[in-house]
Amino acid sequence: DEFGKPFEASQLEYISMTVHADDCLQITKLPNEGPGWYEVGGSKVATGIIVAVVGAKGAHSDTATSEPKEVVVFPPFKLVPEALYLLPGAEFQVQHTGGPPFRPEVKFFVEKEAISSISSEGYVTGRTIGVTKLTATMKSYSLPDVIYRDEITITVADPRLHISLPAAKLLVGHEIEASLRGLSGEFSPFSFGSLALEYEWSVGDDDVVMWKSVYSEGDGWGGEKHLPDFSVRLVGKKAGRTRVNAKVRKLGEEPVLYQADAPLVVYEHLRLLSPETVLVTPSSSFRIRTNKDHLGHLVYNLLSEDSCSAQGEESAHRILEVSNHGEVVTFGRTGEVFVQVIDDIGTSAVVHVIVKPVATIEVFPLPPLLFNMAVKETSEFEVVVKDDLGRKFQHSEHFTITNLLNKHHVVNINPGNSSVEGILTSIRITALQPGDAVLRLSVSEKDVKPTYIRVRVGSELTSLSSSSPPRQSVLHVGCETSFSLPSSPSSSSSSSLFFSGQGKGRWWSNNEDVLKVSKGGVVRGRGVGRARVFYDGEGGFFSSLIDVVEITSIKLARKVGKSLSNYDSEKTKGVTYRFPLTFSSGATILPTPPSSNDIHVECSVEEKKWATAYHKRDDSGSHACLLQLLSPSQIPSLHLSSIPSELHLKVVAQDQQQTYNTTETFSLPFSPAFMVAETGVKLSFVQQSTDIHVLSDKTLEVSVENPQQFQITRNEGFQYDRIILYTVTVLSPSPSDTFSSTISFHDPSSGQTEKLVVSYESDLGGLLGVGAGGVGPGGEVVGKSDYMLMPTQGRQNGVFSSDEGFFPLTFTEMVGLMTLIIAIIYLLSRKETTPPPIRPREPASPPPSPRSPFSSPRYGFRSPDRYIPGSPY
Repeated sequence: DEFGKPFEASQLEYISMTVHADDCLQITKLPNEGPGWYEVGGSKVATGIIVAVVGAKGAHSDTATSEPKEVVVFPPFKLVPEALYLLPGAEFQVQHTGGPPFRPEVKFFVEKEAISSISSEGYVTGRTIGVTKLTATMKSYSLPDVIYRDEITITVADPRLHISLPAAKLLVGHEIEASLRGLSGEFSPFSFGSLALEYEWSVGDDDVVMWKSVYSEGDGWGGEKHLPDFSVRLVGKKAGRTRVNAKVRKLGEEPVLYQADAPLVVYEHLRLLSPETVLVTPSSSFRIRTNKDHLGHLVYNLLSEDSCSAQGEESAHRILEVSNHGEVVTFGRTGEVFVQVIDDIGTSAVVHVIVKPVATIEVFPLPPLLFNMAVKETSEFEVVVKDDLGRKFQHSEHFTITNLLNKHHVVNINPGNSSVEGILTSIRITALQPGDAVLRLSVSEKDVKPTYIRVRVGSELTSLSSSSPPRQSVLHVGCETSFSLPSSPSSSSSSSLFFSGQGKGRWWSNNEDVLKVSKGGVVRGRGVGRARVFYDGEGGFFSSLIDVVEITSIKLARKVGKSLSNYDSEKTKGVTYRFPLTFSSGATILPTPPSSNDIHVECSVEEKKWATAYHKRDDSGSHACLLQLLSPSQIPSLHLSSIPSELHLKVVAQDQQQTYNTTETFSLPFSPAFMVAETGVKLSFVQQSTDIHVLSDKTLEVSVENPQQFQITRNEGFQYDRIILYTVTVLSPSPSDTFSSTISFHDPSSGQTEKLVVSYESDLGGLLGVGAGGVGPGGEVVGKSDYMLMPTQGRQNGVFSSDEGFFPLTFTEMVGLMTLIIAIIYLLSRKETTPPPIRPREPASPPPSPRSPFSSPRYGFRSPDRYIPGSPY
């Protein structure tokens, strides 16, 4: 009541009570417990509210509402997984779900601790083989009297494993999955807990089976380890037997804990080698061929109802029969039969056999009304037998060849190269001597029209370019040749008469696209191919086979070994190289070199300042290109920036009519002869050294005739394109001595040797002179070669012009020159007794232009009239 005093039970019957709850809760009144007792149940996991409303019975009475009561509905307490399989030593953490959310306390208990143990955190460890139960309890701090419990089964399995295969047989190209399982086979391959293991798979024969991991579809083809890798996929590669192996180790350790293997046999698919549909004639036989005939485990069944007759039935009422070896024999009836072939693993194939009579017999290629041949020529024809629908028989009865007109043995008939199941399907005709022959091809059926081949054999034509009839002539596209023929078929080839439009004979070709024949026997090649030229007239019947070719590629007959050199020991003629040529038509090398009347060959070289080339044909008919390299003295002008490392030989071959033009360019390695700028050098007591410039890309051997007097060294710090700088120094200078020596430069690869004379003079007057080379005082260049230039930094388009800067003196020479000038000025000043009168300063005249030691008037280069700053000299 309003004073907080509970109503007595007898008074509750006058009170109306209603309980309201959310939809996640189910409220049921308990009548046996008396008024005010309700049972609360949860229908789904959620949090709900319960509210009670009471009031006096009757209308318009006051009501009272209770405070809301919060009820939490939680899922039942469960352990995960429901069953656990472990290996001895493996560890697995058991998880749990559900239970009250208010600070629950979970405890674990194991029924048999000798089999497995568990920690307070739920880590289960397998100890020995066996089965035990794990029980977990949970209670909430808010409801200490309520306890939730669940239990699972723990199985510690036998550590031995085996490889589980869905089948021990595998077809080539198919795939199966192999997995590791427990010894009893009842455990999942992923139920061994968290024991740190690694798995290694292999197969006995990689050619039979290959394996790939299920975790690496893209690139895991064998040879890789994957963790974990309980299963792999096996793919059949070829027929054979092998074994699949698996080894299990602890992660990071070498000893093998467990291993297992399993046999596997790979089979091929049953594949028909014979056609799936076979058209045959009655009274014929053939064999059904498969890829497993050598195994001998095939079964042949007839599937057609027409052929399922008793074995003792007459052959006249049967279509065919099949032996145990696949031999099919047809009888007199026609019809269709399906033959099933089954191998020992159950794969099968079906052959559809159609038995029909022959309707036509044909010859392929279809000969003309009159087939022309030459003596000793051989032609092969395929004999094709067809039914009324025009389909070709795969197997038929033997055809018959009758020679109606062959009294003088004009032709000889032999079996051809083509045959099916031992039955010939082609014939070969060989012409023996001039004459006519008629061949008749037929089959046993009377209603089939026979086929006739009329053959006319003529003598071989004789080419005017040879004295005997060639078996096969070669003619180039766009070229012409003429033929002669014997005056009679019986005359020899040596007594010939060229018909050149005379007589009443007819000339023609069997392929006008390849050969064009005029009335006089002049043959012109029109296209690449093989054709025959014929003559039929007063002199008899003649023919000749001609191959019309076209040069498609040109090659050098020998390979170029070491680099070409233009070093000429005589220094007058230059160096000449000979390169034989071979010509090809497609992939065929022409055995006979083309004559100069047929083919025009030109040879040239792109680097015309360094070499010339021309074509030459020797007495044997071989073609060659002669490449003549100009010696250094023959080169009209020298550009240091354009010295080639390769020479490009260009060969052009074309026919006389210029219907085609074949061009090939060959790169030939080129190493030019080295060149020395100076031919003589003078040194003095004041100028005791000077420079020598050599143009070369090779390593040279340098020697001094008298090494006690002069020393020559290479300036390694100097770097310029193909220019080597040497410094020659006098070793024992004396103011009064005079001597000379020879410096030799030698190239061991080519044998080239160049010499330079260096002399030492003590005459002071000689020091004031400027030599022919213009080196300056003290270091006179007494001679220069006429083919070398030393450039400065200036360059225009890779060519050094006459107005570019040159400075001939080295630093050492400059120091010597300045010392000499100072000494002369000092001596002159001492001779003057009175000082000279003071004169007004006159404008200084420009100094004379120094002459470059590498200028050559012969090649159009003059001394520079200015000095360009930045020059290395």
